[in-house]
Amino acid sequence: MIKFFRKIRYNLVETGKTGKYLKYAVGEIVLVVIGILIALQINNWNEKRKTNNTLENYYHQIITELAKDYNRIHYDLNNLEANYLVTYDEFVKKLPTQKNPKTIIISSEELEYTTPVYTNFNTNTIATLQAKGDIKLMPTDIRNKLIELKND
Repeated sequence: MIKFFRKIRYNLVETGKTGKYLKYAVGEIVLVVIGILIALQINNWNEKRKTNNTLENYYHQIITELAKDYNRIHYDLNNLEANYLVTYDEFVKKLPTQKNPKTIIISSEELEYTTPVYTNFNTNTIATLQAKGDIKLMPTDIRNKLIELKND
């Protein structure tokens, strides 16, 4: 194929048809430029597709972590409520035996809540986003909320 085009160029130059040769050369340059632009556009589409896939994966991981956090908080709240009711019932049962108001107040302050409440959220994906620098791929409002969640 290259030999074929080379023959055309040599024939045009040798026969003195410089105008045709220049038109041919410009046409060839235009075709090469168009080919490069098409290749760049395809590469841009591919990079955007990869970025979108990465973002979708991060979104899925964040949603999974938030669901786990929600379930843990819901479980802790249920345990806290149950524990509170048991402790409150025990306190109410002891009330008739207490005659002094000061003793009642002191015993109310000693109510025990044995169910720990955790406010540490699972932020592994957010840490990964920050470590890899992929957090900049997130829209600004989502990025700010994720950073706020991690810092709290």
